[in-house]
Formats: sequence, structure tokens, C-alpha cells
Amino acid sequence: MCYPYRVVCERTVEVVVRGEDRTTRRVALRPFRPEAEMKELLRAALRAEGWSAAEGGGDRFEKAGPEGEQQTFDLDRMELEARMAAEETLKKTRRLEGGAYTERHEGPTEAEKAALEAKVQEELARTMAVPPEEAAARRDALARAAGEKLQAGEPRRLEELDRVLGRVYGAALRRMAESMGQVVSEKVSRAGGETELLIEIAL
Repeated sequence: MCYPYRVVCERTVEVVVRGEDRTTRRVALRPFRPEAEMKELLRAALRAEGWSAAEGGGDRFEKAGPEGEQQTFDLDRMELEARMAAEETLKKTRRLEGGAYTERHEGPTEAEKAALEAKVQEELARTMAVPPEEAAARRDALARAAGEKLQAGEPRRLEELDRVLGRVYGAALRRMAESMGQVVSEKVSRAGGETELLIEIAL
């Protein structure tokens, strides 16, 4: 006589999908002073705007943007890069029941139950994989969303870059003026996105 027995197994599969996008902008410094001096002024201006030296070596500064973007200013390449990334976890949970028979009236042995459970778990593993095309579609969607956020924040980043360069040029022009004579007065005016610095010196 055969006696039926069953096992129920549950399995959860999680796949983390990551999508990202980035923008890179070349920055040119006007040579009001020697290159090494202009870059030192740029470092000071970046620190004044909340940037900090990047880890890992190199003449690089980093700053996190308000929308979650990570910004890197590479002074060796004179490039400003903004990166935006997003992650999503694709999760699937399934319960599967498997059955078998034993001739033992007292029920299945531990080995028989373990063998049936292993068979059910194998079936779950075979049918629970996240399809590569599904993961790729979500990765592309995340990258598009990251790109849209980067694009929306571009005016703000350009405004900050203008402030940084304004600090650099202002400091460089002051040094130029000091090398020509005694600075008597200094006036800064801003209108229509333009900054004017008027320095009066006594020769």
C-alpha cells in the first residue's frame, strides 16, 4: 500500500537593477594669471562653494547635488561631470507544493522528505529567474529617468559653475591690480547674467 506525503516550499528571488546617466562639460579658464595660480584660485573657489577633495588621488573635487547627482570637477582634464544613478529591486515570490508516495505506513523517512523538498526547490529555482529582457528594460527605464533628472538640473549646475568662475576671475583680477599699484576701491555689479568688476588703483 502507498501512502502519499507532500511538502510546500517558498522561494523569493531578488535582482537589483541599476541605471545611470552622466553629462560632461569642458571648462576653460581665461589666463589672467599663470596656469598654476589660476588652478589654485579655482581650488579655493570650489571649496568656498562646498566642494571637497575627492578620494583616490588626482586633482579632483566632488560634491553631491540636491537632486542626488554626484558631481566631479577634474582639474587635470578641466572637466565637470555630473552622474545620476537609480536602483530598483525586482522581486518575485512563489510557493510550490510537491507530492510523492511511500510504502511505509508510518510515513516518509527524513531522507525521502529531503529528496522531495530538493526536487521542489530545484523546480522553483528553474522557474523563478528574472528574465534578462525584463531586467534590461528596467535598467533602460532607470537610465532614462536619471538622464531626465540630470537635464532638469543642468541650469542650476551652470549657475553654480558661473559663481565658481566668477570667484576665480575676481581673485585673479585683484591680484593683477595689486601688481600694478595700490587698490583704492572695488565694485562688483551683476545684471542680465553678466558680472562686472571695477577695480580702481593708484599708480
